[in-house]
Amino acid sequence: MKKIICLILCMMMISGCSSHKNDSTFFLPIQDNEYSLYNQDGEDLTSKKYIDYKENHLKGYVVTYKDNQVGYIDYNGKELIKPGVHQYFQINDQMVIGSQQEIKNELKEGAIYNSEGKKLYQLSDSTVLRVSELPILNHQNQWQVLYQDGEDLYKGNEEVFSSMVLGNAYILFFKDYINVYYDNQITKIEMNGDFSLSDSNDDEAILFDKKNKNAIYIHLKDKKYTIYRNIEADCLELSHGNILLKKDDTISILSKTVQSFIMLNSYYKDINHYIVRNSIYGPHNIINQSKNYKLEDLEVEPVATYISGEIYPVYKKDKGYEYYDFSAKKVIDHTYYQASLFDKNNIAIVSDKENKYYLINNKGETINDETYFDIKYIGSSYYAVYNEDGMFGIIDDQGEEKLPIEYTGIEEKCLYEYQDKQYLLLDKNGSGYLYDTSDFDVIFSKEGHVRFNEKGYISVDEYRFYTLDGEVIH
Repeated sequence: MKKIICLILCMMMISGCSSHKNDSTFFLPIQDNEYSLYNQDGEDLTSKKYIDYKENHLKGYVVTYKDNQVGYIDYNGKELIKPGVHQYFQINDQMVIGSQQEIKNELKEGAIYNSEGKKLYQLSDSTVLRVSELPILNHQNQWQVLYQDGEDLYKGNEEVFSSMVLGNAYILFFKDYINVYYDNQITKIEMNGDFSLSDSNDDEAILFDKKNKNAIYIHLKDKKYTIYRNIEADCLELSHGNILLKKDDTISILSKTVQSFIMLNSYYKDINHYIVRNSIYGPHNIINQSKNYKLEDLEVEPVATYISGEIYPVYKKDKGYEYYDFSAKKVIDHTYYQASLFDKNNIAIVSDKENKYYLINNKGETINDETYFDIKYIGSSYYAVYNEDGMFGIIDDQGEEKLPIEYTGIEEKCLYEYQDKQYLLLDKNGSGYLYDTSDFDVIFSKEGHVRFNEKGYISVDEYRFYTLDGEVIH
């Protein structure tokens, strides 16, 4: 079987990377190893069926036909590059590279196309492609880098070794320096090495040269950067506005402006607010900007733990849990049997006795009068509240009941965003229920394993498909 090699160049985020979503069309399986292209109205857009596909952002798809030939179609199914012209494809930014040879290292055969299938360059001995996240062309030692849909990012006689795509920013690596290209600005970083992307999000990126122990933090919005040298780490991560350095079983936090880091072993908010844990009941050191406080006869979290607000739970021996701030002051005049961290809504889950949970705000005020066997935060402003039989309902961050306690199943990811709306998917006795959270009306329900796809359709038991209006696709 002929292969598709398609390196989708993603717009990167924490945890990982994500690409632009195509909200107009999607592929669905119609039988084993065979797919067809549909839109949100459930229309089958092509008469041809495919055995493989890769998406080019909002533009189109590289597809493998049933005879194993490979081509490129737009997102409505129109053929832009006929099957059989090339054996291998790779997507770079919004462009498409096709070749009869495997696309790696340097390539002298094939062509570069824009997203509409228009040929931009024919590769040859005099126009050689260096494979990277952006097409790097060597025209007999004159260098050219393309971006977006075939526009010129760089032309010159200095060799370009590699490239990166970071949202709306682009990075080119030269021999002795790095250029970061923004919409209307180029930032030059006097640094070389073998850098790879360690982590990124919409606003920031961290590059890491593990071999040479160097790192570069780049703020993509402010267009500023910080260089770190002699960094001993397994990886660097961006998390909650912080840079975390992970090495073996340790976690440290890096400053974003100077070469400085702090090893973490308990609660932290940022590099200026954290607790240094000492033994079980302290005394622990609280760092609050330039001030240092002592926390005594209290147990704090024994591992690096991020807190989003200013207060955190501690355990008072033989008493229970209390909430303190970074000035070592008790801020809520109550001792709890159990107490959680405050979430992004400034809500915590607490109890005064076993299996009697309720919600409080960061002033210690009770949000809901009723107590529950258990409560779990599920995301956004919603909480699952359980009875002793394991059934649950949904309340919001004001304590208002949105759905009664009658549901039996919930996945870790149960909230979805699509076209400026939010949806909640729950299970009740073997049937799936999809709710619009603006009014908690049921928009879809069916017996079976119901799943919401973020391209705007619903699957049931992985082989039945429906539009959001409940119309059968197939």
